[in-house]
Amino acid sequence: MLKKLVLLITLSLSIWQCDIPELDDITPPAVSIVFPTDGIVLSANTQIKIQAYDDELEKVWAYIDGNLIAETKEKPFIIELDITPYKDGLSHTVQVYASDKTGNIASSGIVNVIIAKTNDVVDPTVTIVNPQSGQTVEDTVRIVAIANDERSVAKVAFFIDGDSVGLDETYPYNYNWNTKPYADSTNHTIYAKAFDTGGNSGTSAVVSVTVYPSKDVTPPTAIITYPLATQIVFDTVTVTVEASDNKGVAMVEFYIDGQLQFTDNQAPYQFEWNTIPYADGATHSLYAKVFDFSGNTSTTTVNTVTVSSTSSDDITPPVATILYPLSGTNVNGVVEIVADVVDDRMMGYVEFYIDGQLLHTDGQSADGWSFAWDATSYADGLAHTIYLKAYDAAGNSSSTPLINVFVTQDEDITAPNVVALYPVNLAIVSGTITIRADAEDDFAVNRVEFYVDGVLNSTDSNGADGWSSSWNTAPQADNNDHSIFFKAYDNAGNIGTAFITVTVTP
Repeated sequence: MLKKLVLLITLSLSIWQCDIPELDDITPPAVSIVFPTDGIVLSANTQIKIQAYDDELEKVWAYIDGNLIAETKEKPFIIELDITPYKDGLSHTVQVYASDKTGNIASSGIVNVIIAKTNDVVDPTVTIVNPQSGQTVEDTVRIVAIANDERSVAKVAFFIDGDSVGLDETYPYNYNWNTKPYADSTNHTIYAKAFDTGGNSGTSAVVSVTVYPSKDVTPPTAIITYPLATQIVFDTVTVTVEASDNKGVAMVEFYIDGQLQFTDNQAPYQFEWNTIPYADGATHSLYAKVFDFSGNTSTTTVNTVTVSSTSSDDITPPVATILYPLSGTNVNGVVEIVADVVDDRMMGYVEFYIDGQLLHTDGQSADGWSFAWDATSYADGLAHTIYLKAYDAAGNSSSTPLINVFVTQDEDITAPNVVALYPVNLAIVSGTITIRADAEDDFAVNRVEFYVDGVLNSTDSNGADGWSSSWNTAPQADNNDHSIFFKAYDNAGNIGTAFITVTVTP
């Protein structure tokens, strides 16, 4: 009986120690063709742009008319298409495949393209479908345009009152126009201009709208930027106020010890305060009152300063900050280096250093502290250091931290290329998902913005692990289609976009 019990215990332990095998990966990748689009006419060699996603993606490859042309494992997934061997004037099929490391394979839908090796001389057409002419608009208006071309539309530009305000390279072509800064009950014109891949362009009819005559109840904002609270001042001091308003600033009043001293109705808002008649060592209060055109007002905080009849005891150095360029950015041509400098009494001058060498001294601050640095003679693509040294009238000095900039002799006019990685177009999603995008630029990608149904969801400024955004789909779990829009910015301000549509289920 004892032997039987030992045997049963041994068998039980053996059962509990069995390893559970891992489940095989049987899920194929998601893959689709971003470009060319179905029905497009190709007149020159182009690139097949592919979006593919899998936790262990291996490679993608492409077929033209059922014949393999190339494969790639590198992101962004792009395969060069040479149209030379293909018959002119006929329709050709494009299809791509993707495989993961466990051998699962998926294919995209078939895209039909027409190859026409003749020059494209036909202009595209474009029509604004929203808003309509004669409408009254308010807040943020989504301007929507429809553009068509016998081959392919490259981009659509939007114009407000003749000024270019936005560019969209992805259907549906739209621009979100913020009408809040515009005066009430004023008329404005809108038109769009479409460009095709052959360089031809077409312009829409002009749409005229009226900005909604809403009552302005928003007060302006203001802050005293100089002198700062607790500073010691002497002689004549330039009291400076930074003021702003959603409709416009009408005027700024300057008060010393509660008494109105000066009114300024034009930026920059300043008042030259002569402190000589004031008692030595006495403290005084400064504040400003700002008015907008609707009569709304606001008052700055009160800054208390001390008047001194001499500057001999000034031992406080000035504080300098480089406002432009930002560290890590690309610059070219003549670069305006702009600084902000403050001192408790009176500034003297500012020295500008490039790579440790003094190149300029600025002793005038009427238009700010700046230096027009000619970077054209510097080596292309190399990093250079910038720092400033500021001196006050008493000889006290301080230096800014070093910043690094990269000189590029060619102006950066190329927008980043952004591709949606996950979810793929027309996917069905639910719960909280991670939206992923791939963004590349000839210099550097600055950030990627993620929009859901036209509303900014998040901004990713760190692409070290890819560009992504978390999206809780629960509020949109309605079995309807929702748009995801990607905007990638480079350091020069160029913008690349991508657009997909997904269905959200509970």
